[in-house]
Amino acid sequence: MSMTISPAEIECSPLPKGDLGLPEWAKSALEYIATAGRAGEMVSLVPDEVTFSPAQVAEQVGVSRTTIQRRITAGDIRCTKVGSRYRIPLVEVERFRREFVQDMATTLANDF
Repeated sequence: MSMTISPAEIECSPLPKGDLGLPEWAKSALEYIATAGRAGEMVSLVPDEVTFSPAQVAEQVGVSRTTIQRRITAGDIRCTKVGSRYRIPLVEVERFRREFVQDMATTLANDF
């Protein structure tokens, strides 16, 4: 999903004057859009997903990078390939970590 704002849209609907009661990040974003529009530039807003490398995931979970690579190959970890490198989305890291901890707890519980 993305959003594109043309200079004509910005010109037809300028921002109201004064404090809009918005947080600073929103004020900054709106001012950036308005400035770009006045300069005749298109503005596109595109969400960016937070991703991690297998080595970063391995460090966060406490396993080796090779273990993460094996889990990717087995289909246990969902990821995308950018060039020759794997990128793992944050939500997948959190899911894997949660399941990994549960599996470890189950395994250790059986030892007692």
